[in-house]
Amino acid sequence: MLKLIKTSVIGPGHISDNLPNQDAIGHFISNEYWAIVVCDGMGSRIHADIGSIIAIQSIKAVLKKSDFDAPSKTVIAEFYQHWLNTLKQHAIKPNDAVTTVLIAWGDHQGRFRFFQLGDGVICTTKKNYTKTSIDEFSNLTTGLGLSKQYGDWTVGHGALSAQDKAILLMTDGISEDITEHCEFTEALATYSSNKSPRRVKKHLKDMFVSWPTPFHTDDKSLAMVILNDKK
Repeated sequence: MLKLIKTSVIGPGHISDNLPNQDAIGHFISNEYWAIVVCDGMGSRIHADIGSIIAIQSIKAVLKKSDFDAPSKTVIAEFYQHWLNTLKQHAIKPNDAVTTVLIAWGDHQGRFRFFQLGDGVICTTKKNYTKTSIDEFSNLTTGLGLSKQYGDWTVGHGALSAQDKAILLMTDGISEDITEHCEFTEALATYSSNKSPRRVKKHLKDMFVSWPTPFHTDDKSLAMVILNDKK
């Protein structure tokens, strides 16, 4: 049984400035495949919130009709073009709607693919798939609307198992304040076991609102898939 956890909370900085939540989260589940998507609109851009929402819509639309084994470059090009076309329909310039992208796309047997543009983290309980400036000067300040190079993306694949059964996507509003991302993922997966998604979501919202980092201001969003959960 597949369990899906999604939560997004507006940051105190946006509340005080009377701005919307610029993060967006989405998912789909079919008989064969599932996907979770987390996007973080770049706060300095006037339509960052719209850019992240449209990115979610575009990615879901493309993944639903894509072959799971399609080349990563092809998949990215298709949803990037979909995003551009949709922005154009709204008379919004891409540079005004920049957003990061985190995607996990998998099947019900545990195989998954991941795609990342910009900051945030993709990890399981055992492995962090996100590049850092320590191992590579990565793509931590880019996003849709800025990047036009496939090389700015981090892509790859993995497999969930009985020993490593959860994959988590989180924006930098969370990941930058956590040292051990895999341990956080494992703790959340353990907490979520035998609890309803609604109960877990409430727990996460309470935690994000009372986030212990002093003077935190960012929106906080995550999406998680747990394979073979009992509830």
